[in-house]
Amino acid sequence: MRTRHIFLTASMLTAMGAWAQTPQLSLGLDAGLPIGDLGKEYNFLVGGSAGFELPVGDKIGITIQAGYLLPQAEADFKELLASVSMIPAQVGLKYYFQESQSGFYGHAQVGIHAFTEKFKAYDLTDGNGVTVHYAERGETQTLMSWAIGAGYQLEKLDFGVRLNMILPKANAEAEGEESGAKSYVGLRVAYLFGLGG
Repeated sequence: MRTRHIFLTASMLTAMGAWAQTPQLSLGLDAGLPIGDLGKEYNFLVGGSAGFELPVGDKIGITIQAGYLLPQAEADFKELLASVSMIPAQVGLKYYFQESQSGFYGHAQVGIHAFTEKFKAYDLTDGNGVTVHYAERGETQTLMSWAIGAGYQLEKLDFGVRLNMILPKANAEAEGEESGAKSYVGLRVAYLFGLGG
């Protein structure tokens, strides 16, 4: 009976220790370097994001992040674009190598990227002197994505870098679109707000 009480008390103390850290809200500035197919059309990404982290163990946190990014187009492609935006929304797991919510960590995420491009109206003349007018149009795609990264967390600041892979549509090649993954290396610097008492 005494052993059972000791085991129960130890279990409760362990559980309390696992939840000793408080949930955190973060507001961050984001920048990204497009690579692969994305790098053919865009030079860099800039924007902001909000995140939430819930500690669920001694060194593990469940994360939710959503942001708004503005891809900056290459000069040739910029002439065709009226506007472009990207909205990433991902959930993930953070693993801290030292202690929960402090020091170096690894971070894996999965979710979606909503990508919107609006093209200007333009006229195109072919080799026979025939001019075709193309009206302004917009395209929005919501694609699956995943990310893997690392970072370092201080008491009020979080510095993170990650590789984001945006998967192509299943029928992209059949529709004459790029069939490769769109990817970028992202940097996030965030300010942290503790939500606990």
